[in-house]
Amino acid sequence: MRIQPPNYWTTVFVNFNVYLKMLKSLVVAIVGGLILWFVQDHFKDVPTATYSISEAIEIPGSKGTDEYAQEIAVVNSGRSLVKGISIKVPHHISSYKLTKHSSLIKEETFSEPNSFELVYPELPAGQKIRLLVRYDGLAIEKKWISISHADGNAQAQENQTSPINYNWIWLAYIVGAISQGFGNIRRFKRESFRKWSSAERIFRDDKPWFASSTEWSEMQFGAIKKTLFEYSFSPLIEQTAYYKLLNRPKPTLLSEDHWATLKKYASELLMARFSREVTQYSTTEKLIDFFRLKKPEALSHQSWTEFQESLNKQIQNSLLPTYVNEPEFVSILEPNNSLLKSLPNSFANEIHTQAQQRYSSYLIECSKSGIGGDPLIVLKTARLDLLTEEQSKSVKKSLLQFARMTAMPSRWYIQELKDFISKKRPEWMQEAEFNSICDFVSQADTLSDERDALRSRQRALEFAALETDNLKKRVIAQLDLIDRVLTNPRSIDKIEDYDQTFASGNRKNLELVASLLTPV
Repeated sequence: MRIQPPNYWTTVFVNFNVYLKMLKSLVVAIVGGLILWFVQDHFKDVPTATYSISEAIEIPGSKGTDEYAQEIAVVNSGRSLVKGISIKVPHHISSYKLTKHSSLIKEETFSEPNSFELVYPELPAGQKIRLLVRYDGLAIEKKWISISHADGNAQAQENQTSPINYNWIWLAYIVGAISQGFGNIRRFKRESFRKWSSAERIFRDDKPWFASSTEWSEMQFGAIKKTLFEYSFSPLIEQTAYYKLLNRPKPTLLSEDHWATLKKYASELLMARFSREVTQYSTTEKLIDFFRLKKPEALSHQSWTEFQESLNKQIQNSLLPTYVNEPEFVSILEPNNSLLKSLPNSFANEIHTQAQQRYSSYLIECSKSGIGGDPLIVLKTARLDLLTEEQSKSVKKSLLQFARMTAMPSRWYIQELKDFISKKRPEWMQEAEFNSICDFVSQADTLSDERDALRSRQRALEFAALETDNLKKRVIAQLDLIDRVLTNPRSIDKIEDYDQTFASGNRKNLELVASLLTPV
């Protein structure tokens, strides 16, 4: 929400508070004057006594000893009566002489072996008494003698301050009160300026009366910085204080350092606003509106480039998200796409090129993973006319390869090949390749028949060989048996009945031969 400048009643209320504070200052000044009046009267009526002590004067004594004389003078320098004046001398006094202000006054003395005190009852304003003392022994230093009165100690004349001129005090007070009031007015005006001045007034080139040159530089800097934040919530970026500051000249009296700080702060606020606005907008139409913004004069080229790059990236992500379907690709690549037409030509061409690349990759990946269904159907429905010639050829080639991979026999068994050619030649296969497969199947059938004939002949030969081998073994066994009988005719009796080496007729003949050969 944008913070609006104060309205009429707000301004009246603020001015009323200012005047109320000024009235309080005036009341404080009056009370302070009255207090000063009573204080001055009080100090004027306070009893005041001053004194002076002469140096000790050596006087030749009558007894041949040294004597000294000293005079002590006490004056009432105030406006009130001084009572109970006490003069103490830390020495034995041989004699004294008191000069009074009136012969009617009676003093009192207290003399001790080592001290002397004179008490004078009262001394009117402007009057004076003098005490002359004589003593023997050592001279008394001034600091040893003390003078006091009922309201305090007397003050040595050499230490007495000059009398107070209360007229000058009043004059100084009046001047101070006026200066304070004027200073309060200036301070209140400065505070009011910082809080409620309009955005245009704070950029003024002249100095207002209520601020010095140094104060104005700081005030203007603080007011502008405060305004940069408070007027930063405008719905339109062009209306924000920081965007306007980056397009306006430096105020004349503002220092270069302050102006550089403000421009840096304004740039940071603007970049933060850019980042916030670009990331929060979900529609491409709102993002495209940012292309109408002009680069602020004082914004660095690097910052503006960063904003442009982030805006381009966000629009790309909006138009070309990671997971996009075919209708969205087709919508982007259509020649009459209004969104791309509203973008700068270079950026629109970049989006179009990326969309073509992603669409071609999408068609290939969908067919490869099986999500898109039959590659031949994808090939028929795909908008290859929206792709470049090279991309279109690549997609066709890939889809035909995927169709071949899914339709061709996986193991190339003859039966699989027979089933394949029985369905007629597919669209993706060339006629020569299909004919080659048909010839291969035909040759495979012929070779299968020849293989079966060869196997039959092999089995016949193997059977004949087995019979020949058995006959050979039988003949060898018969010859061996004949040889044994001829060598030893009696061995014929050792032949078992189950021996089938000879047939029964031939065995009888062999037994006959053995009987003939057996000696009688």
